[in-house]
Amino acid sequence: MPDASEPSEGGARGSDVEGAESVAFCAAFSVVQAKCQRCHGEPLRNGAPVPFMRYEDFLAPYGGGEQTYADVAARAVELDIMPYVALNEPPRPVMPPVEPLTAEEKATLLGWLEQGAQPVGGTDCP
Repeated sequence: MPDASEPSEGGARGSDVEGAESVAFCAAFSVVQAKCQRCHGEPLRNGAPVPFMRYEDFLAPYGGGEQTYADVAARAVELDIMPYVALNEPPRPVMPPVEPLTAEEKATLLGWLEQGAQPVGGTDCP
């Protein structure tokens, strides 16, 4: 399996593409609530290493380096490692099955992560 903590090729995280529309945190967080918190919740499930229950969880430092969990999450989503649909495979598939991100969900989540995981639009989400 590819290592999601490796920096991605093609540029650093946090740099906005000129002219690109910003993705609001709450739009990205709705994807996290729907597709990620099943494992990355409180309590953690299925071997997830960190919860994604609030904005600050994405800013937590990853390991001892300068990367954050937002950096690692972006790489994992880019590589289609997350959501971890391999949990659906025998001998003990989880129920209900883990659903992959739709193209729209992936674009929303990656858009927010790749623009630097900023609190665009605020962090008080419904």
